[in-house]
Amino acid sequence: MRQRFTFDMKWIDLTGLNLNPQLMEPKALIENAVAAWQAGDDNAFWNLLADDVRYEVIGTTPASGVYQSKNEFFRNALIPMGKLLAQGARPVAYDMITEGNRVVFMWTGEGVMQNGNPYNNSYCWVIEVAGNRISKLKAYLDTALVDNLFNQS
Repeated sequence: MRQRFTFDMKWIDLTGLNLNPQLMEPKALIENAVAAWQAGDDNAFWNLLADDVRYEVIGTTPASGVYQSKNEFFRNALIPMGKLLAQGARPVAYDMITEGNRVVFMWTGEGVMQNGNPYNNSYCWVIEVAGNRISKLKAYLDTALVDNLFNQS
């Protein structure tokens, strides 16, 4: 004879389980955004940033610093840099390493400064993903080239 068991849901700990089939693995999430970015959707990657992202840009450039929100990063770094570019940097080559919710995204971008000079930078971004959003990003890049961007004539 079979016995039936019933469970009181308050006794089951669902913490840490992926109960949302819509969530993507971090590597696939970033790869999809990069593919769209390469194809011309310049917002594909930036749309992944959580509103409360912690975004750090290394160095001592005008864009360097630790930003505590998407809005702060856009206002103080991304938009000012974008105004100095005739064509924003777009990934032309990349590699990724993933472990859990962390993605190391190494890429080479090509763009053009307002003065016509190339803006071809190399990046290494250490990214943490939570719930299909980038919650942390630390950006390593050629800071001398960023200084050239801000000081172009």
